[in-house]
Amino acid sequence: MSTENNSQSVVIPPSVKGLVDIDPWLEPHVEELAYRRKLADDWIVKLNDTEGGILKFADSYKTLGLHVQKDNSITYKEYAPNAVHATLFGDFNNWQHDTHPMKKDEFGFFHIVVPPNADGSPAIPHNSRVKIFLTLPDGSRIARLPPYIQRATAPPKESGDSNYEARFWNPESTYKFQNARPKLPNSLKIYEAHVGFGL
Repeated sequence: MSTENNSQSVVIPPSVKGLVDIDPWLEPHVEELAYRRKLADDWIVKLNDTEGGILKFADSYKTLGLHVQKDNSITYKEYAPNAVHATLFGDFNNWQHDTHPMKKDEFGFFHIVVPPNADGSPAIPHNSRVKIFLTLPDGSRIARLPPYIQRATAPPKESGDSNYEARFWNPESTYKFQNARPKLPNSLKIYEAHVGFGL
């Protein structure tokens, strides 16, 4: 245990001063709070410089993942900068790992366009299972659920597998909301925060 005089006042960095003013119990943690604030601020700068801002980045679900186009082709885009090769596979191609290879761009995004069937219908049926198959730099290969999938389900109990399954969600008719959208609140409301979950 330290025998130093603890009566010295703590220097509070300006980036977290407002927070500590509101909650003085945080004062012993100002260094960690300032460090985390700097990480967040650095991400904001990075997103502003590379993505057009945090709001545009938050809209990435509109381009990443699986999307049906007007001609019923399906585009799939995934960010996997560490992978050297990727393919899309699932029920639609009988789980063959090599029939739908994706192309990687210089930013680490993999892309593929799956053309429609001969009858014009989407080649990936609604509610069918899909995965992405990645080859890593060391040559190992792993199958993963697409992170931007719109629906994931538990497998049947009889399968003995506890891993969730990604489902391509493309119903013939979309859900019609019964009530008006609530008004936007005047201030930020955080329902839950999962530290370390996300980026």
